[in-house]
Amino acid sequence: MSAATTLTKRHLSLLCACSMLWVGVALPFFPVWLSARGLDAAGIALVFAAQQLARPIGSPIITMIADWRRDIPGTLAWLSACVVVLYALLGSVRGFLGIVAVAGLVALIQGPVMALVDALTLGEIRRREAAKELSLDYGFVRAWGSIAVLGGMLLGGPITALVADQDIIWLIFACCVPPALVTLSTVRIPEFSRKPMATMSRSFGPIRQPFLLFLIIAGAALVQSSHSVLYAFASLHWRQTGFSVGFIGTLWAFGVGVEILFFVYAGRFFGGARSAMSYLCFGALGAIVRWCAFALSPGEIGTIVLMGMHGLSFAATHLGAVYLVGDMVGSARRAQAQGWLQAAVAVTSAAATLMAGQVYDSLGQTTYLGMAALAGLGLCFIMAAIALRARSPKSIMPQSS
Repeated sequence: MSAATTLTKRHLSLLCACSMLWVGVALPFFPVWLSARGLDAAGIALVFAAQQLARPIGSPIITMIADWRRDIPGTLAWLSACVVVLYALLGSVRGFLGIVAVAGLVALIQGPVMALVDALTLGEIRRREAAKELSLDYGFVRAWGSIAVLGGMLLGGPITALVADQDIIWLIFACCVPPALVTLSTVRIPEFSRKPMATMSRSFGPIRQPFLLFLIIAGAALVQSSHSVLYAFASLHWRQTGFSVGFIGTLWAFGVGVEILFFVYAGRFFGGARSAMSYLCFGALGAIVRWCAFALSPGEIGTIVLMGMHGLSFAATHLGAVYLVGDMVGSARRAQAQGWLQAAVAVTSAAATLMAGQVYDSLGQTTYLGMAALAGLGLCFIMAAIALRARSPKSIMPQSS
């Protein structure tokens, strides 16, 4: 069975959903499990720091290997299988150092998964375009990932209430099994493992416009990292303001819901890949407006409106960056380029979170103005990319199909 014969819209959507399901459970409940294993706040912070350091290391290296072998599906299958084994190990390991080491290894291996799923989807899109087959919308496929995250968040609370905190890791483990099953059904591992070294791609060739690629990745990463204060401190602030736990959960669900709608309808109403650079611009502008408004501590209605802007600041930026980066490098570096983008977002987000953590206690909501400035810097990079592209209009066209 070859990847090309199995990459239907339904299959890719299922793969994207399965690959992101664990996020909806791990994001809110992994710290609870760490606490149940006896880690204090400083220990939990060290575990997350180890994971933040591992992701930008693993993504570029593993995606480069996937492109080098010219086997994105096979690499994805091996990673998904390894993630299952590593979460089983994490659930069994004892001691702080063991937890830190295995958690970091999990992040290193799991970090490139979505970059590979994106590359696989973009490759199928390009293949269909070249073969003049029925088109495939990346936004529709990616929306199912967000749906899975939302589902994990909504169902994770009631489910975790039925198990001991010590057993939460096994719920996360269970969420990692479906992507392994889906990817293993896509490729035959013996073919992957016995592929002759002579068939591997050893030379990627030069990137046509490396500085333009840098500007796009840097701009998108800065805009995405400007969400750091929201992710780290919004729920805490809302609780202190008097918002109920149920209302806070509704706010997050609403934001993800708008994100899903944007992914689903971007191709139909906003031009899809043809509007990629516009997505980046409007995503950056939306982030600037959003963070400036959050700095004013809006009430319930204002907060609802601003959470609805997640479809702009996050989803539009994500779509624009994935489309542009994928098109600039062509098939030879398709996975690697998505790995670069993911690593850049990880590094800038970690730095932004660290800086915000140093000043949030004293500045409070005013910290959002720093995030607005970060998004503004990202917009400057994006505008520079637009200017450079205007002088070389063909520079972002796919180099190979």
